[in-house]
Amino acid sequence: MTGILHRACAEHGGDLDLHAATVEVVLRGRAVGHPVEPWKPPLAAGLALLSGLLALAARSRSRRRTGQAGARQGRRTGL
Repeated sequence: MTGILHRACAEHGGDLDLHAATVEVVLRGRAVGHPVEPWKPPLAAGLALLSGLLALAARSRSRRRTGQAGARQGRRTGL
């Protein structure tokens, strides 16, 4: 692929962007058939659950430190 690399693209909000001019297929892709290891889905689910719990704990800890600053400033909490 050849094109123009924009470090700050004006068309896309200043994001890094590549505007392609030409695309050439060098080698055709193919399907790769390999099974998912049986231990990977439970591990992924466990890690997702752990990260969610850690995020909730961090949020709770942050709110306790600030003394619920949002509630003191008259903001609605959505409850």
